[in-house]
Amino acid sequence: MSVYETILRLSKEKGLSQSALERELDFGRGTISKWKRGSVPSSDKLRKLADYFGVTVDYLSGREAPSPQTGGDELKAELFGMPPEMVTDDMIDKVKQFARSTALGEPGAAGTDLRLSELFAAVNDFSEDDLDCILEIVQAFRRYRICSGRRQ
Repeated sequence: MSVYETILRLSKEKGLSQSALERELDFGRGTISKWKRGSVPSSDKLRKLADYFGVTVDYLSGREAPSPQTGGDELKAELFGMPPEMVTDDMIDKVKQFARSTALGEPGAAGTDLRLSELFAAVNDFSEDDLDCILEIVQAFRRYRICSGRRQ
């Protein structure tokens, strides 16, 4: 995929037209269409585009596949099993926190990734109020340790 095609795809994912993207990034009118005809974007423009879309310059240039750092819609949909627009920053932060704790080998982190994905799948269509209620239940469970009969 060419730089131009990658930029068009990323723009489409964000719901932006080519001219809207040019305005957003303060590029001259028609700058992006020049790249379709074979002109090569400057390194400054590539960096600006990469920062805007949350990808690397190598990804824009077709030398790298999307990674979890890109935060792309496909990754969000795959990770959470729901439309990307429903994925909140808080949800992403919790997954990052879980990943860090697993990598650090914190107690209880290893072996829970399957259960966590099941939990995400089970609640993907819940409302914010439902999720708040579930969070309160989980917090109460942690305080009282219902299953083991021990109160902390």
